[in-house]
Amino acid sequence: MMRRNLRVVSLLVLVSASLGACTGAPIPQAELQAVLDTQREAWNRGDLEGFMATYEHGDELGFVGASGLTRGWEQTLANYRRGYPDAASRGRLDFELLSVRPLGADHAIVVGRYHLERAEPADGFFTLLVARTADGLRILHDHSSESRPNR
Repeated sequence: MMRRNLRVVSLLVLVSASLGACTGAPIPQAELQAVLDTQREAWNRGDLEGFMATYEHGDELGFVGASGLTRGWEQTLANYRRGYPDAASRGRLDFELLSVRPLGADHAIVVGRYHLERAEPADGFFTLLVARTADGLRILHDHSSESRPNR
């Protein structure tokens, strides 16, 4: 009886320790802000590859915009190059972080606002799914929508 109780207690301790190792602190908001800062700085110096460095590299990346769903890092970069071919079209980018919702220790949903200062300014909102990966924080999915004034 004593051995059986010892086994049960040992098993409970092992399961508890394993579950404890699976839970961790959510991604700090400052780290998520740093992702946006990296993007903003790269965009404003005309470095689209640097801007895209914060996205998941590979076919897993999803981007939803005015043209619909795009899959993959290369295709998303190609779309950015086509849509923003020069400094005038890129303008100056700024972000405002509106909310962060942790999804466990390694994922978060980030909602924010963007502003492009250029001849024809553009404003909009974005929702990002960000994950902690072996390569650091990466955007797995981006849904960006331009705001349009009420007509």
